[in-house]
Amino acid sequence: MYNIEHTKNTLLGGTAQVRGVSGGERKRVSIAEMMISRGSICCWDNTTRGLDSSTALDFVKSLRIFTDIYKLPTLVSLYQASESIYSLFDKVLVIDQGRQVYFGPANEARAYFEGLGFAHKPRQTTPDYLAGCTDHWEREFAEETDVSAILDSAEELERMYKSSTTFARMKEDKDSYKAEVTRDSTARDQFRLAVLDDKHPFTPKKSVYSIPFHLQTVALFKRQFRLKRQDWLTLATSWTTTMLIAILVGTLFFNLPKTSAGAFTRGTLRKPY
Repeated sequence: MYNIEHTKNTLLGGTAQVRGVSGGERKRVSIAEMMISRGSICCWDNTTRGLDSSTALDFVKSLRIFTDIYKLPTLVSLYQASESIYSLFDKVLVIDQGRQVYFGPANEARAYFEGLGFAHKPRQTTPDYLAGCTDHWEREFAEETDVSAILDSAEELERMYKSSTTFARMKEDKDSYKAEVTRDSTARDQFRLAVLDDKHPFTPKKSVYSIPFHLQTVALFKRQFRLKRQDWLTLATSWTTTMLIAILVGTLFFNLPKTSAGAFTRGTLRKPY
């Protein structure tokens, strides 16, 4: 899906000693690792950074397929998204100075802000247009807009949104979803049973983890060892150097007198504080 089949037997690298795959390929490996993690909610923060336009579009298309097949919510934050990428999303959230000034269908966002009096910009992509509406220096208003009623603050935009029909519709959708979940608790009960069955016998039932602490330590140790094993030369060199230094330092204490005559020598071999 991400066109990295040719890197099947290549180390990831990332260090000066282990070159590995390129930066863009390493990015796609991280994306693939996220998609196979079986997460109930997937959050992607600027994952298209470093990818070319065609690869970024393919990535968002794969997220669209992933969301439709598994029926899981996918939250994505993107910078400078194209119109083709934007059209793949169901809803969009616009934030201005930490305030929610719009949340609703993506195909209605542009018309909503134009209805507030912002200028029509047909040559500008919708993501850039929405971002420009929250910028005090970039926003432009239509000629017929009353200057005295210009929305010039995030608080006013938030107030207008909460009084709009879009906000009422989104609130109804949320309330209906909560009522449906409360009415049909079969899926929730099955999920809880699946989580309990997946837990290790020694894991406390109130713990959020599926395995106990000692097994987590073992898993992290194995993972770190596999990472170190990618570069045997550096690993063997560091181990050999450590052992040689330990032997050389240890010989300095060899056959030292146990009387007060050896106190000065032992004191000079210690690390000063």
